[in-house]
Amino acid sequence: MNKKLGHLIIWQHAPLLIGMLILFIALGAWTGFRMNQHWQMLDQNHDMLISGLKYDHRRQQYQDVDGLVAPSKQQYLNQYLQVYHADRRGLLANLRVGSNVEPNDFLWGISILVGIALIAIPRYRHQNEWLQSLGFRRAAIFGATFLSYSLTTIIAYSLAKLMVLLVQNIPGIYFAQFNWWVWGGNVISTTLVALILMTASALVLLVTPNLVMAMLVGYAIVKPISWFVLIRSFGQPGNYLLAFLNQHWLLGIAIGCLVWGLGGILGRYLSAQQITERNHQAILLPAWRVPMLIGLSIILTKLITDVMLAPQTSWSYVAVVWSATLIGLIAWIYQPRWSRYFWQVVRQLR
Repeated sequence: MNKKLGHLIIWQHAPLLIGMLILFIALGAWTGFRMNQHWQMLDQNHDMLISGLKYDHRRQQYQDVDGLVAPSKQQYLNQYLQVYHADRRGLLANLRVGSNVEPNDFLWGISILVGIALIAIPRYRHQNEWLQSLGFRRAAIFGATFLSYSLTTIIAYSLAKLMVLLVQNIPGIYFAQFNWWVWGGNVISTTLVALILMTASALVLLVTPNLVMAMLVGYAIVKPISWFVLIRSFGQPGNYLLAFLNQHWLLGIAIGCLVWGLGGILGRYLSAQQITERNHQAILLPAWRVPMLIGLSIILTKLITDVMLAPQTSWSYVAVVWSATLIGLIAWIYQPRWSRYFWQVVRQLR
């Protein structure tokens, strides 16, 4: 990366980058406080924790439904309440009592907004045009901006996870089996998901200036992306894919890194095709109209059926929703003659 370009990018985006660091550190401290409260609740409800224990007379040991064994109830409690140790794959990762309380969804929502800011702020403040006037190419500008935001996200997430540990007020005995590899794996997993979400929302904004579409796409891919890299925080896997990835966590991380890297390369390619005069069009790159039409119709249909219809919705209802969604997207992307009056009204209301 050109050093002069890098310095200019950091100078332009410094308030937002510093704000990201402060925000994530604050969220990490808040998360640690919440986890401490939840841990104290578990520590004070021993009867609930040992209610599912069964005593194996042949082996003379206790065992819970997850397979955690201990020679006595007290030692079971000591193991169960341990923080970040290898057998539990998480901070307090027994999902039966809802003890995995890290607010990753909230953090990932912010990551989607960071990806939007990566494109939207330079676009609407015309920062990239100024950099182009200095002789820098669009692809190089995107690459430097993408790298700056990615490094800030990595640092911010790492500090947030570290703050979780620093602010906890849990007795030292429950850190006796603390495993840095498990904690580090959790940091790598959540950070990689954040980077992919940031990249996805940025890519959508390179194709369309619609902020809502970028947020919807980011929301839609959270679950499938987290399948590949967050297995260490999920406890027991629920299907064969998760069971496989649970045994091959590094493979999931490699796939996630590949997706992130390819997203950065695609971003450079798309940014090189940007034309300022197209900023008021629904789709900025004409060649992407059909892919966006198909992709957005599938995503919106899935979201609508999940939120508004019953889980056992028949395929006929799904087809109706998809057809209506497709018609709406065609009207938005292509703006045919029959829809032009509607869009004129929308522009006037703005």
